[in-house]
Amino acid sequence: MWIMFPAWHTMGSLRVTTDFFIEYLNKVEGVRATNSIEVQMNSKIPDVAVIIHGIHKGCYKKIKSPAHYRVGYGVWEAAVVPKYYKQECETIDFMITPSNWCKDLFVNQGFMPEDRVHIVPSGVNLDKFHYQERPKRDTYTIFSNGWVQHRKGFDILVEAFKKVSKDDGKMKLVIHGVNYGKIDQYKFLTDAIKERSDIVWDAKQIPFDQVVQKYYDADLYIKSHRCEGFDLTTLEAMATGLPVIVTGWSGNMDFCNNDNSYLIKYKMQKVLKSENRDMVGNMQAEPDVDHLADLIKHCYENRDEALNKGRIAAQYVADNFRWEQSIEKLLNAINLYIDKPTARQIVTTIIYTFKKELDRLPKPKELEKWTEFCKQNGLKDLDAAVKNEYGVGVGRDNVEVEKKTRHRNVSHLSPYA
Repeated sequence: MWIMFPAWHTMGSLRVTTDFFIEYLNKVEGVRATNSIEVQMNSKIPDVAVIIHGIHKGCYKKIKSPAHYRVGYGVWEAAVVPKYYKQECETIDFMITPSNWCKDLFVNQGFMPEDRVHIVPSGVNLDKFHYQERPKRDTYTIFSNGWVQHRKGFDILVEAFKKVSKDDGKMKLVIHGVNYGKIDQYKFLTDAIKERSDIVWDAKQIPFDQVVQKYYDADLYIKSHRCEGFDLTTLEAMATGLPVIVTGWSGNMDFCNNDNSYLIKYKMQKVLKSENRDMVGNMQAEPDVDHLADLIKHCYENRDEALNKGRIAAQYVADNFRWEQSIEKLLNAINLYIDKPTARQIVTTIIYTFKKELDRLPKPKELEKWTEFCKQNGLKDLDAAVKNEYGVGVGRDNVEVEKKTRHRNVSHLSPYA
């Protein structure tokens, strides 16, 4: 089985985690994973070829691959999914998504049937993100990381921190994240670090191991986001035993609860500004600044309680969110479809088994047999459609999978196999 993650069509959490997916998939016998489309039209087709890509506007037209299965990685980070996702979802054989929250969005809003959406969460590498006791330090360090953008809620965090810290050396806020968007969208942060010595912003790209060390150097982790499809950084922090304060809404609720984290109260609010224009006018959570300030003060004054929550969180993550478990869920989802060939697999099989040389037209008798086969299976002859689907013309009379038959189960494959 070949599993391909085209690097230029991965987005959000899939872009961050692609290397991890590939690393762990390649440890599985019989699986080859790459970050490019390696199965070319002139190469030998493997028994099963799968392409996994982010779902975003126009991607179905841009990705040209003869893979048997096209899998969409579905993530959205607001209350309402844009309408154009419908067209994108119609081009995939099934969807994987990192959280129950995302699955509910796509299913309840009519973008995908429930039986074709499979939850495959991101995981943690316990060799790097393992539990570690925190000593009591003179300066209480609060850490947060991620892209510096409106959705991440760093403005909420800075405002709440200012309410608690007196800038007297007892507390420090460290934010690590590359700025994202126009300068006025993170001006609050540049102003804060000019005004106060207890707020530090590290905007440089640093090696992965240095990011891991920042979790161990901290006493508290905060993610006052407005919405997250999953929230991998909070999961990583929890794996190290770092107490976390996080917004009590969206994808992180798959692994955050009152036993292992402190949940920020919020209210739903219309998005008035965002780096992503599809977010404007949508609905996201607006974390309660005063409640976050109270939680920061509580953790500072009750460190043993907070550290105990960190221990509970670390054990929960180790039991339920290892990368090995995520890979098992991904392969289980793919295996559900291998025994139930899709119409896309018929097209791929036809192209590879019937047309060995793509620049030659088939003989008249073969064309007749091919055409009859297509009619029997709800397929139609249209070379332009194949060019659009696979990025290459394969002759005068070819096949397109119609939307109404794309996802139906077909019990027999190409007569030429």
